[in-house]
Amino acid sequence: MTSIAARIIKQKPLRTFSVEFEDKNLDESSDQQLVSALFSTKHERLIINHKDIVDNFSATVFHAEMPLFRTAPVPMYMLSKHVRSTGIKAILSGEGADEVFLGYNIFKETLLRSQWDTTDHDEKKRLLAKLYPYMKSFSEDNDSNLMGFYNAYAKEKIPGLFSHEIRFQNGRFASRLLKTKNDPFAGIQAWVAKDPVYSALSPTQKAQWLEFNTLLSGYLLSSQGERMGLAHGIENRCPFLDINVQKLASSINLRFDDGFTEKYMLRMAYDGILPDRIIHKAKTPYRAPDSGPFVEHALDYLNHLCESNALDAIELINPVFAKALIKKVVERTLAGGEDITVRDNQAFVYLMSLIELDKWFVKRQGAAYINPCRVDKLLVQAVDARH
Repeated sequence: MTSIAARIIKQKPLRTFSVEFEDKNLDESSDQQLVSALFSTKHERLIINHKDIVDNFSATVFHAEMPLFRTAPVPMYMLSKHVRSTGIKAILSGEGADEVFLGYNIFKETLLRSQWDTTDHDEKKRLLAKLYPYMKSFSEDNDSNLMGFYNAYAKEKIPGLFSHEIRFQNGRFASRLLKTKNDPFAGIQAWVAKDPVYSALSPTQKAQWLEFNTLLSGYLLSSQGERMGLAHGIENRCPFLDINVQKLASSINLRFDDGFTEKYMLRMAYDGILPDRIIHKAKTPYRAPDSGPFVEHALDYLNHLCESNALDAIELINPVFAKALIKKVVERTLAGGEDITVRDNQAFVYLMSLIELDKWFVKRQGAAYINPCRVDKLLVQAVDARH
């Protein structure tokens, strides 16, 4: 986004903003600064530490008005506040680029799984190593476990949802936090069944459809994007989601490459313009620290949740499973954190956000934000039989 905008806007320095994490396992500030220096942008970065995540989590959930499964919206909430303090009211965001140009690793994963039975052993090992290079479990030392794991997912298990089956299993685990037991996949299966062209799409195209209609629209553009921006009066604009950009991308995706180099056409378009380090950088998703900050800075609160009846008083939550999850995360974090899985992290953040939603919108605590007048008691005037 920066490189495109900088080449168009030449009359004055382009202003750019980013977050920098004190946790270096998540930080990408060196690459951001490299691009900023290349195009001489006026760059500002906001440094985020673990305490910031905890301190701003409640307000973030309030503005999201939805359960969260990651803490990634928290730095966006903080960054929008910083941007607004500079007098800026609208920004350009790169949201949509990965969905439009097949940038996410899930597209490579889907392609590999769909070709699993016809791919030889050595090639499987090579491609698996490229899938999620930022995750320790995807190292060559763990290739036998990875082979066994993906062997189990070589065939479709959930009709219509092949590409996202592994991801959706995390959702199945998190659903155990709720007292009411429903099929977590029923809604999305009914949705894809109604689409007249979905069944005829390739596995990669189905993955793209699901990304557009679930994570992008329901989370990235909403909970993590617009709602965090508008919390401080910032409008997010997303050029990659322009209909003409989408049409162009759909006409060239997978025509000039094998699908295992993410955003291949964008890389080739800027080859020779951007440094090789940026052009050939493996896809690293934007991430923020999840459960760790809570154990580090809110351990007394977590212990209170486990030892009191606070969770029992929340109608939606299964307190037995919730307390077991908290204890598991706390124990494993204090032991070094190596055994905490993505599934555990997401379920933990989901639980923390449910607690905050109950506080804000059920118990109506936090008067600094919420008008005490309940929505269902507001006077509504009918005009021409419309409300």
